[in-house]
Amino acid sequence: MLKKIFSYLVATLSVATVFGGIVFILLFYGILSYAFVTFKFYYWFVVPVFPGVVALSFYQILFLRVFLVSIRGQQKSPKGDKNEDKTQLFLEVLATPWLLLLTGYVVKSLISLP
Repeated sequence: MLKKIFSYLVATLSVATVFGGIVFILLFYGILSYAFVTFKFYYWFVVPVFPGVVALSFYQILFLRVFLVSIRGQQKSPKGDKNEDKTQLFLEVLATPWLLLLTGYVVKSLISLP
């Protein structure tokens, strides 16, 4: 009986560890990808328009983004979270920063800033 409980506990902790690792990797990926997009947008749109602005490094923009997101907090979606498709949400998390970057690149090419 004790061996069965122990094996159940180990299995539960293993699943929780794997799930926690996946969540951590996705969180880290989201932070880095959005920081990269913010970095590119800063140098594509802000620096050419305002020549006196301070040039920021990637790490400064990364920590500025993390700081601003932590101040803003989580936003609640108006629709219920239970009904959302998890696969669609997962793909949106992976694809949204790169679609934003592509959109910014097209806009940058169209307005032809130096």
